[in-house]
Amino acid sequence: MKFLAGVLALTVITGTSAIPTSNSATTETVTSDAFTYNGEGVDFSIQCSGGLKPPHADCTPGKCQCNGNYGCWSCQGGRMQCQPGPGSGKCWT
Repeated sequence: MKFLAGVLALTVITGTSAIPTSNSATTETVTSDAFTYNGEGVDFSIQCSGGLKPPHADCTPGKCQCNGNYGCWSCQGGRMQCQPGPGSGKCWT
């Protein structure tokens, strides 16, 4: 009985950890004005609900974490953060 319980527990743990945690976001590199951005822009046809972060907050592309006119971008090699992105003429490093 203990052997069966151990095998079942191991199967559950292995099965759970085998589920891929994919981030389907594809990051893009965009050169705009004198700045080079890496990240993912804002799709204004899709509005995020919950978990929104203000400007300059750290973010992960594709996670729908930035609100307003901000996307998840890094600029000139800076950190990934919620910022205006290409076409804005702004670069927050």
